[in-house]
Amino acid sequence: MASVDRILGIISDTVQTKIVTVVSYFNIVYYFEIINFMILLFFIFGKIPAVLAGLAFALLLSWHIIMLFFRKQHHRKIQLFLMDIHIAISAGIIIRTITAPSDLSTLHASLLALRIIIVIFELLLIIILTDEEVIASF
Repeated sequence: MASVDRILGIISDTVQTKIVTVVSYFNIVYYFEIINFMILLFFIFGKIPAVLAGLAFALLLSWHIIMLFFRKQHHRKIQLFLMDIHIAISAGIIIRTITAPSDLSTLHASLLALRIIIVIFELLLIIILTDEEVIASF
């Protein structure tokens, strides 16, 4: 029993020290969402507004990742907000894709599986980022 507690302690210490790195690498997913958003804006508003919005969001996300790496408490809260919004949007996309009357192609099934994996990972990160010890480390 002591070895299990020791292993859990090691995992907990590792998560606390590496959480910023894990979240920073995870945020790369949001750049793909920015690209999807740019495509949507391109069809609605045209090329220039899509590029400007994409550039602005990419710069803001880059700044956020840098500040998160330096363990800024405010950016931990922003990260939680981003993940919460992304989970809500992804849940709608997942439900729409599953309940769509058409057959799923291999590409759509792969993207659906990837989105589900991302949502599960985001839920785990929310739990970790709201842990008292992790909050104290920021």
